[in-house]
Amino acid sequence: MAQAISATMRASGTVMWPTIFTISCIWLIQVPVAYSLSHFTELGIQGVWVTYPVAFLVNFLAQSIYYRFYWKKKTLQALLQ
Repeated sequence: MAQAISATMRASGTVMWPTIFTISCIWLIQVPVAYSLSHFTELGIQGVWVTYPVAFLVNFLAQSIYYRFYWKKKTLQALLQ
């Protein structure tokens, strides 16, 4: 679902925010949580795999909020007239 929302926004010309959300989720959520779970819990390497759905969920929530409260209210302009 996050990919569908992101693709919809990118297709209309809004590229920066979906990219920022995706990169931020990887570097600010996935990497630190994976490191923490793999080194400081009993999960070990399985802690890395737990972070994938967590990062995807945060990415989905961020993109959904942006889509609903900002992008959806934006006026779209046709490139060709």
